[in-house]
Amino acid sequence: MTTKNIRSQRSKKITIKTLLRGIPPFLLLLCLCAPQEQEKEEGIAKYLQDSEFVAHGLVDTLGTGLDGSLANVGFYIREMLKGSYAEPKVEFEHLPPSASGGMGAFELFKAHGNDYIICFKKGAQKGKYEYCGPKLNTPEIVANGANVARAKAIIRGVQTDTTSWFDTALNWWILVSIGFALLAVTIVLALVHIIRKRRTQTSD
Repeated sequence: MTTKNIRSQRSKKITIKTLLRGIPPFLLLLCLCAPQEQEKEEGIAKYLQDSEFVAHGLVDTLGTGLDGSLANVGFYIREMLKGSYAEPKVEFEHLPPSASGGMGAFELFKAHGNDYIICFKKGAQKGKYEYCGPKLNTPEIVANGANVARAKAIIRGVQTDTTSWFDTALNWWILVSIGFALLAVTIVLALVHIIRKRRTQTSD
C-alpha cells in the first residue's frame, strides 16, 4: 500500500470519527426539540371533566389546624358551572393537607383571594361532599373572568389554547436549520483538520 493510500485512509478515519462525534449531539438536539403534541392541561381540565359538580364559589367559612393549615372550608355558591346543586353553599370537611398546596389558610386566601372554581362530588356519607379539584393555590382555579370563561369552555368540550400548525412547523424548521448549521460546522472543522494534517505530512 502506497503512502498516499495510507494518508487517504487516515483522513477518512479522522473524518468518520469527527462526524460520529458531531452527529449524535445533532440527533439528540432534533429529538429533544421536535414538535410534540401539546400536553392537555391536567391541572384544571382533568378535574373539570371528571368532577360531578363544578361551581364558582366564594369562601364563606374555614377552619384551621394547630399549625395554621387549612382543615375545612365552606363556599357560598355564586354560579353552578356543571351539575345540578340546589344548596346555597357547600362544606368540605377533613381536607387533606395537600389541598392547600402547603400554604397556611390565611396566607392562601390572602394571596389568591376568596373566589374559586371548585370541583366536588358526593361523599360516602349522605349529605356530605368531597373536594376533588386541584390544589387551592393553583392559579387556574381563581375565579376571575378569564378563568371562569375558560372553565365553561372546557366543560362544554371546547378546546382552548390551541397552537396552529403554522406556528409548530415554523418553530420546527428553525430548529432543523440550527441543527444542520451545527452539522455543517462539524464537517467544516473535520475538513480543516484533514487539510492541516496533509499539509503537515507534506512538509515533512
